[in-house]
Amino acid sequence: MVPIPSRPAVSSARPVHAQLAMILQGRIIAGVYPPGSRLESEDRLAQRFGISRSTVRQALSELFRMGLVVSRKGSGSYVASSLPEDTVFGPSAAPSFTGYLEDLYLEGEWTTDADRERKELACPKAIAALLGCETRDSVVRYRRTRLFGDTRYGVAEDFLLLKVAKLVDAVDPETEPSIIHALASAGTVPTESFQRLSPCKADKHVARTLGLNIGDPLIRVSGLTTGPSGEPLDAYRLYLHPEYEVQLRFTSTGAFSTLLEDLG
Repeated sequence: MVPIPSRPAVSSARPVHAQLAMILQGRIIAGVYPPGSRLESEDRLAQRFGISRSTVRQALSELFRMGLVVSRKGSGSYVASSLPEDTVFGPSAAPSFTGYLEDLYLEGEWTTDADRERKELACPKAIAALLGCETRDSVVRYRRTRLFGDTRYGVAEDFLLLKVAKLVDAVDPETEPSIIHALASAGTVPTESFQRLSPCKADKHVARTLGLNIGDPLIRVSGLTTGPSGEPLDAYRLYLHPEYEVQLRFTSTGAFSTLLEDLG
């Protein structure tokens, strides 16, 4: 398994323990930690996220309060066997995204790929604008079918500059669950991803792959993943089957009351 970048993005408006609680909550909802399963130890969580054990304990306390986690003396912390009724779990549930790039690393670990294809081609105009290159420049397109269990839910396309594609190819992308995993293994860890959702229609390839008709309505996720210095790494498109769903979690930073006062 490719190590997930050690620490979530820290916001001055949100305590670190609250950020960790939200990340763990998202993983429980997504079924990464199923009901009754044991969480990683406090030491392991502290090491993974680069924080203190006391901060981890604060985060776990939040999950205890919410009824998502229970403590077993001498054994550690476990996901509660009986979970809140309004929470959806398991592999049939839609993935949950909390706003942290770590969610995309995790998604790559509970989904699989098929029909992988690598092709060097002239950069499409819309992609050139994201990567900061010219349409006459060459890029590498990695295209694959995304599966959730046995269900084909999407077609993914990643466009990389040749110098970035060399990094990915060096670590054998066939063994990596996603391009961002391959980049992390190559030592270039993505730090931010901007995404846009827009309606589109299935072209011949997408329709054939997902069992749809040409022209059927789809949702396309497109965007750009950047590195530590803001350099463009991966311009991508993901065409989602119309029955596929995701869950987005929004949480107040604590500044809402101040915002209301300003608006008043």
